[in-house]
Amino acid sequence: MMICNKYSDEIKVLRRSIEANTFSDIEAVRSFIRDYTKLVYDFKMIGLIYDYYDKNIIYRKENRLTITGVENLVFDILELLATFPDMTVDLESIIVSGDVDSGYKVWRRMRYHGTNTNHTKFGAPTNKELGDGCLGLSMMFLNKVDGSWKVTEEHNPISYSYIRDVCTAE
Repeated sequence: MMICNKYSDEIKVLRRSIEANTFSDIEAVRSFIRDYTKLVYDFKMIGLIYDYYDKNIIYRKENRLTITGVENLVFDILELLATFPDMTVDLESIIVSGDVDSGYKVWRRMRYHGTNTNHTKFGAPTNKELGDGCLGLSMMFLNKVDGSWKVTEEHNPISYSYIRDVCTAE
């Protein structure tokens, strides 16, 4: 089987899973987060951010940086993925608390992997790889907004200084 068929089939399964998710319990939320994260980072389906993040999202990054609004968040993630076009994320753990009535809090521990093969604000590509040192400890809030489940706030302080070092020539 050709690799593109394999990827296409995997994307279809993941898309169907997140679209059919009812967010009815903790396991459903955990499944959604796992599949959604894989689609966005591994398969570069950035447009899903518009579907599952509130338009007024508050996204808190490292060093007290805050991104407000879904457009700005999409730009930030596109910049990261352009820096590391082969980026993938390994989800090490997903912890969920809450319920369908009060909303959910989700914690994701994930490791970013990829190679700096494009120019960045730090300079020319270095072809250095993100190793296991690029850790993200995300906390997100999932709530109903106008009848749909949306991420309304996220805290995701990834290893920015590590990314900078990988993107900087020695």
